[in-house]
Amino acid sequence: MIKDPSMTVIIMDARSMRDYQESRIQVPMQKCISVPEEAISPGITVNQIEVKLPEESEVLWKQRGFADYIVILDWFSSVKDLTLGTTLQSLKDALFKVPCQMYSLAFLPINGC
Repeated sequence: MIKDPSMTVIIMDARSMRDYQESRIQVPMQKCISVPEEAISPGITVNQIEVKLPEESEVLWKQRGFADYIVILDWFSSVKDLTLGTTLQSLKDALFKVPCQMYSLAFLPINGC
């Protein structure tokens, strides 16, 4: 899926900004952005996350509604770790609680990097 040039995939890396800078995922023809764990907390909204993003993530963040898939990941999480209050669950909740029908996507969890 990630290597399919006809699919638009945005990878949202929810590790710390430092971890992202030191070991970011680089997949040709796909897009990876940092959504730092420092910017995510329970109950946060996409608008609140957006103001905390690194500048280089802003353009792709605004294009998230046009992606075929959004992959969210951190270092260690797996599907069983998606519980209320965790970083990835808070990001997922924010993405799916957008006031308008921005997304036509499904959530596809991936076990930690």
